[in-house]
Amino acid sequence: MRHTGSLSTRFSLVTLLVGQVFALSIAASLVFMDYRRHVSDIRMTIDDFVAQSVLPLSRLMEAEAQQNALLLVESMVMGPWVQRASVMTPQGQVLISRQKTEPASLPWWLPEPFPVPVRSELPAELLGGQALLLEVDVDQARVMEPMIERAGMILKVCMLAGLLAPLLVLALMRSMVTGYLRQIVKTFSRIDPAKLDAVRLPVHPAHRHDELGALERVGNRLLREMHELMESRKAMADALFDSERRMRQLMDAIPHSVYARDRNGRFIYANPCLALMMGLTVKEIEGRTLRELQPQLSEDALVDQLAADCRVIDSGIEEVIPEETIVDAFGVTRICYTIRTPLQYPDKTIVLVVSMDVTDQKIAEQRIRFMAFHDALTNLPNRSLLMETLEREIARSHRNGQMGALLFIDLDGFKAVNDRLGHQCGDELLDQLARRLEQHVREGDMAARLAGDEFVILAPDLGNHHDHALQSASRIAEHLRQILSLPFVVAGESLKLTASIGVVLYPEGQADGQALVSRADSAMYRAKMDGKNTVAFFGNEEVAAGRRLARLREDLPFALERHQLYVLFTPQVDLQGRVTGGEMLLRWQHPQEGTILPKTFLPLLESSGHILAVGDWVLEQGCQCLASWRAKGLWRDSMALGINVSARELLRSQLAEHLHHKMRDHHIPDSCLMLEVHEGALLNYGDRLLLAMQSLRSKGIRLALDDFGAGYFSMNDLGRLPIDCLKAAPGLISHPNGERPRALFRGLISLSRQLNLDVVAEGVEHRAQLDFLEDVDCRQCQGYYFGVPMPIDDFEALLASGRVPMHH
Repeated sequence: MRHTGSLSTRFSLVTLLVGQVFALSIAASLVFMDYRRHVSDIRMTIDDFVAQSVLPLSRLMEAEAQQNALLLVESMVMGPWVQRASVMTPQGQVLISRQKTEPASLPWWLPEPFPVPVRSELPAELLGGQALLLEVDVDQARVMEPMIERAGMILKVCMLAGLLAPLLVLALMRSMVTGYLRQIVKTFSRIDPAKLDAVRLPVHPAHRHDELGALERVGNRLLREMHELMESRKAMADALFDSERRMRQLMDAIPHSVYARDRNGRFIYANPCLALMMGLTVKEIEGRTLRELQPQLSEDALVDQLAADCRVIDSGIEEVIPEETIVDAFGVTRICYTIRTPLQYPDKTIVLVVSMDVTDQKIAEQRIRFMAFHDALTNLPNRSLLMETLEREIARSHRNGQMGALLFIDLDGFKAVNDRLGHQCGDELLDQLARRLEQHVREGDMAARLAGDEFVILAPDLGNHHDHALQSASRIAEHLRQILSLPFVVAGESLKLTASIGVVLYPEGQADGQALVSRADSAMYRAKMDGKNTVAFFGNEEVAAGRRLARLREDLPFALERHQLYVLFTPQVDLQGRVTGGEMLLRWQHPQEGTILPKTFLPLLESSGHILAVGDWVLEQGCQCLASWRAKGLWRDSMALGINVSARELLRSQLAEHLHHKMRDHHIPDSCLMLEVHEGALLNYGDRLLLAMQSLRSKGIRLALDDFGAGYFSMNDLGRLPIDCLKAAPGLISHPNGERPRALFRGLISLSRQLNLDVVAEGVEHRAQLDFLEDVDCRQCQGYYFGVPMPIDDFEALLASGRVPMHH
């Protein structure tokens, strides 16, 4: 209503103003026309009046009737239109003059119609040739009074018409337009946005075909479209609200920091995970800037954060930061995987940041990497890291000419300590040794553990001259040898051990890391052979041995087909010299090297993969010999022939079936064959080999543990070994006069009999050892005291006699 009244008022004022202006224009035109007509009429009247007065005045002046002439002039002034009348000479001398005393003034808006007096010449012929003028000033105010009255009337009539016409137009306007518009306004003012479908503009029949009718149709169409649009927007708003709610719930549930910021660093959204990390609530974060939330943040760090946000916003390209260090509200440093993504907001582009805490993952990765390249017991670098570093140092040495050294360290007597005190104490001893090595190696050197009690020191940068490098390596090795000779305290007991150290210098030709470790290992074994607790350098002897092994490795695959392999036999006897069994020994007759013992070529057979073929050949030879001896009556079923087998042979699938098949083919009972397994194989293959041995023994195959006591197993381990016979290593009887060895061997005999194991003492070489065995009640033995390994014919002769010659 207020807007409709304003429109009517403005229209009325404009109409009145226009009407009045129009009326004033008409009135002005009429007044001007009347003015011109009135002035013209008055001028004609005055001209006539003056003309009529000239002749009488001239006659009076001729008769010199001055008094009468004066009266005539006064009579002229008495007229309504004359202000002044004068008779004068042409030179301006006034002869007679009369005027009204109080002249009237014209209105300000009316110009003077007669600004110049009216003059007329008196006839000279009547005045005796004298020239005179009659000058009359018009009383302009009185002359114009009728016209002024008419002008007032004209103005009033026009103004009244200018007022009545707009009022009439306004009334028609209100009747035909503004009234209908008022109804439309009322309709719009009562519109409920929720009920647009029920609202329509009124239809007026009189306006059906004019502009107001078109307005009504357009308005109703707009209302319908607005209703449909509002419904659509409401549905979209509901869907958007649900989607936003679900999205917020989802982001709130994400166990990573999620937030959105604008280019000014103001947080638009934050999830609970970020709030927890910042020590705030979500409400405390949203709407505030990074500077407000973290005033302790340095200016450089703040600039970097905002620059990263702006970079993503401006480029529109996602940015990934694999590792970002963040300190949370509790002072904990976290490593985060951060993704910044541009996000279109209603009126601007912002950045959405997802920051995943990968601290535990990184720590785990570092731990896994550390475990992959470090020894679990000592935390020293392991073989993998050592070899990687060694290869790098060899390459660097070739480039800069600097020589280095590799020191291979092995503890002397560690096995005995480990057996006596147990593995836990042995581990503690190794850990102490590792710490001692770390403390006493040079800065830049690497101490690594290979396995067991084997350690390696990598010492680079010893100089670019061989002699100088040799002296430096010698000093380092000797220092470490002395350091390792100092007592260790384990389980409250002081232990004094020594170390054998092998040293090799590098670079040496084209030798790689593996070759250097092998050479240092060879030098360490020479140090042990030289009496232990010493330092040995890899030199010409080791080079020659290496070349010999390389030549043997090349020749070995052809040894079997060239009939270079053969077997020998050694008897097993009781204390009276009676033969109770035997062992078959393998030899290689090399064309150049001569006879080669198994300890040299068996490792080559293992590494080359030919051990299985050679093993089959040895088993076939043993079965043929047993069949022949049984046929000749030389071999009793209670006797067993020992044949050494490798771990790879024992791990063969269906080995038991293969053995049974061979023995059936040669008509040999199971009891006649004994497979001997070296103690060291069990250490290398562990539980896999134990399971294979258990399977073989369950199928009737007899097994013996060879070289027991060489330093791998203790008597505590015997209970879990699936064996029938125990062959004691020569070292156990190397000191036959000692009370301690005697007590240990008695314990071994007693334990073996409790486990129902046969015991065979190996390495008997003199009478004192035989007396020792008799004293401890070991009933079977073998060794050079009873004869060196012999060919089959000699062994058959020995079997035929039934006993070996005894030396007294």
